[in-house]
Amino acid sequence: MLAMSGIPNWKTIKTDGAIRYIELLLLVDMSTYIYQLNIRIIVVDVVKVIGYNLTLEQIGKYRKQSLTKMAKHDALMLVSRSFDGGIAYVGGICGPNAIAITGFYPQSSMEYSSVIFHELAHLLGVPHDIKTECSCSYELLGNCLKIDGYDNDCSAQALVDNLPWHSCIQSPPEELPATVLPICGNGVLEPSEECDCGPERFCSSLVCDASACRRTISNMQLVYILSFILFSATVLLFFCVKFIANRRDRVFSNNVIKADTKNIWQVLKNYINKNLMKN
Repeated sequence: MLAMSGIPNWKTIKTDGAIRYIELLLLVDMSTYIYQLNIRIIVVDVVKVIGYNLTLEQIGKYRKQSLTKMAKHDALMLVSRSFDGGIAYVGGICGPNAIAITGFYPQSSMEYSSVIFHELAHLLGVPHDIKTECSCSYELLGNCLKIDGYDNDCSAQALVDNLPWHSCIQSPPEELPATVLPICGNGVLEPSEECDCGPERFCSSLVCDASACRRTISNMQLVYILSFILFSATVLLFFCVKFIANRRDRVFSNNVIKADTKNIWQVLKNYINKNLMKN
């Protein structure tokens, strides 16, 4: 299913288990790419700019001049219809060079997400000539842990290995700005969402509808269910304790009866022997 939809299967990738949160300006949903890598994307704002053939340097100057007016973010990504492909500063995230430019491909959402993810990998410190190793499962041979546009089959593993080095993405934001754009399926609870368990194919929650980020049962229903489970467990524990106590008493009674029977036979034996000696 993953291969047919064009989404890579990176189940063999080795992560440190920590989840990173990247706050971005100007981005589209690509959670299906990065969710497997324990990365969560939060779109903090979408800003319109007027310009033609803008360069990274020009966007960098604009960002520096307008930084105090912008929502707090870890990286800025310019989406331009006139731009072909993408470009970004390698390792620029968390710093003044946390900037990328990508083309706009409304006719192909998967290609669009692929290009954005490629540039995000650059921002996270993954160059094209990266040298790294990884383990691949048999069914993934040929693609392995490769990011589209990279030659190295282990480029996704290289990205994950770089994550601990970027301080600004190590913890979730303390507060989301009012301009945040809620994205159902990014694994982050945002305004207007009741829950968010990530993309549908990765959601294992029994109480959250991943397609709409709505609870399948209300809080009151959840309280009733938990109360019933707790009550049932308490009743079961009570009867188990009572059963064990009754069984112990029965065993004790049997031992007493056996002991009394043994004493009776001993008294009878002594009496018979005594009378026989007299005769």
